[in-house]
Amino acid sequence: MMYAKLVFKNAMRSVKDYLIYIVTMTLCVTLFYAFLSITSSYYHPNIGAEYNISLLAGGMKLAICGISLLLLFLIHYVNRFMLRKKQKEFAVEATLGMEQRTIGMLFFSETFFLLIFSVAVGILLGMIVSQVITAMLLVSFGKPYTFSWSFFPDTVLLTIGFFTFCQILIGIGNVRILNKSRIIELMTANRQNEKPLHKSRWMPMICLFYGVLLLWMLEVGIVKYHFYFDSRHPLPVKLMYWGNILFPALTLLWGITGAFRHKKIGFSRYLCGLLAGAVLTAIPTFSIAKLENTYFLGFDAPTLNQYLMFGVADILFI
Repeated sequence: MMYAKLVFKNAMRSVKDYLIYIVTMTLCVTLFYAFLSITSSYYHPNIGAEYNISLLAGGMKLAICGISLLLLFLIHYVNRFMLRKKQKEFAVEATLGMEQRTIGMLFFSETFFLLIFSVAVGILLGMIVSQVITAMLLVSFGKPYTFSWSFFPDTVLLTIGFFTFCQILIGIGNVRILNKSRIIELMTANRQNEKPLHKSRWMPMICLFYGVLLLWMLEVGIVKYHFYFDSRHPLPVKLMYWGNILFPALTLLWGITGAFRHKKIGFSRYLCGLLAGAVLTAIPTFSIAKLENTYFLGFDAPTLNQYLMFGVADILFI
C-alpha cells in the first residue's frame, strides 16, 4: 500500500517529465486501435451488399503487422528515453539507501500506471480516428456518412492486451538495466550525448525496408499499367497510373543515390528526400479507391487491398 501511494505521488509529481511518454503512448494506442477496428467482427459500414468488407479487413491485417512493428520500436524507445531521463533521480534514491531492484519496480509501476491512462485516452481518440477512416472509406465508395460513436469490444481487448504485453516485456528489461547499473553510472547518465541520427542502427534499417517496399510498389505499378491502362482514360486516371510508377521510381533512385553518396549528401538531407518522396508516393496510392469508384477502372479487391497496404506503409514511414 505504501509503495502504491509512492508510485501515484511520483507519477503526479513527474507528470512534466513523463509528458513525452504519455503523448507517445497515447498516439500509439490511437493509431493501433483505429486501424485494428477495421478488422473487428463488429465493424459493418454501410457500403452496400455488392462490396465485401472482409477483403478490406484482410488487407488491413497486413498493414497492422507493420504498425505493430513500428509501435514496438516507439514503445521501446520512449521507455529507454524516460529511463535515461530519470537515472539521476534513481541515483539519489539509491544513495539514500533504497535497493536498486525496488527503484526499478517503482519505475516500472509508474510507467504502467501512466500506460493505463494513455490506453484509456488513446482508445477514445482511436474511436474518432476510426470514424475518419470509415468516412474516407464511404466517400471512396460514393456512400453518405454520418458520425457515430462505435465501440468494438474485441478491438478494445486486443489493444489493451497488446500494449500491456509490450510494457511488461520492456519493463522487465528496464528493471534488469537498473539492477546492473552502478550509482556513478546513474549520476552521470544525463551527461552522455544521444547518438547522432546517422549512427542509429534503426534508421538505416527502416530506410532499407522502405527501399524494398518502393521496389515492390514500382513493380506493381508497372504491371497494373501494362494490364489496365487505356489511352482513353481521363486525365486524373492517367496521372494516377503515371504517379504510381514515377514517384516510387524517383524515390527509389534517390534512396540508392544516397546510399552510395551518403557522406556528400548527408543523412538528414537524404532522409528529408525520402520523406518528400513518401508524401508524393502516397497521393496517387490513396487516389485509387476514389478513381475506381468514379470511373470503374476494373481493379479487383486484392489490388485495392495491396494499394491500401502501400498507402499505410507510406504513412508509417513518414
